[in-house]
Amino acid sequence: MTAGAEAIPAPVQEKLAALGLTHITPRPDGPHGIRVLRAMSTSGPVIVTAMTSPPRSAAGAWHRAEQQAHRTAATEGCLINRPAMRYADDTITVFDHLEGAPLSADRYAPELQAATVIRVLDQLEALYSWKPDSLPTDTPEVERQLAKFRAAGLLTPATDAAVRVFLNNKPALRPELGTVHTGLRASADNVWVSDLQRLAWRPAGYDWAQLQLRWGPANPWLGRELLQRAEHHGVAGTYTANFMLAAAREWLHIRNRPFDHRMIRVAADNVDLARTLLRRIYDTTH
Repeated sequence: MTAGAEAIPAPVQEKLAALGLTHITPRPDGPHGIRVLRAMSTSGPVIVTAMTSPPRSAAGAWHRAEQQAHRTAATEGCLINRPAMRYADDTITVFDHLEGAPLSADRYAPELQAATVIRVLDQLEALYSWKPDSLPTDTPEVERQLAKFRAAGLLTPATDAAVRVFLNNKPALRPELGTVHTGLRASADNVWVSDLQRLAWRPAGYDWAQLQLRWGPANPWLGRELLQRAEHHGVAGTYTANFMLAAAREWLHIRNRPFDHRMIRVAADNVDLARTLLRRIYDTTH
């Protein structure tokens, strides 16, 4: 559940009032076109996502995707901890309020408590064991990405070949959040997943690659844990190929930030680590 900084349109305000929601407080985070609001219902606190853009905009697509993902999760037996969706229409969605505080979505987050990260990984395991019938499929445009990364000098021929082998040859697919680094909340003893907008069938390891990219640099044990889980599930190839693509995208995104030397250095280290892991898995399995 994410939000933008736009004013709340009058029709949305009227609808919130009709639903009996009071004490409405906007939150400042999120993409253009959607506001996230804290509010009170007669039974307790809720979170509302409210459209501030036309339904046919990109924000409208996100809004519909989030609602559909929650409906699918509710009707097809998804076991992850997530907020219950109380109400949904073409302009607003009302969710139960979640306890805890958001986990860092920043690039290269600081050191996190190992117990909290393990709870996140266990929640993802519950997601990956789910076999829904009605999720979209989102597979990467591997050749287009590889061409860009070759032009930037980020891929050796061996790395290029390994990514192709693992992601172009009918890779194992499973439900992946797509934005695992956002929408996570943690309390002292639990973790919730609130952002389901991009939930789809993807090559296995997509979410793990994002966690390694963002949390791995400050939590060195995480890389070992993720690789062990990937090997246990037989998806080490797709995981390391996903990590290679994610690390290369990240490097291209931040390479021209002249004053952020630490971020540039960590991004380069991620690329080196991804190359090493990918090559090791490829050499072991081929």
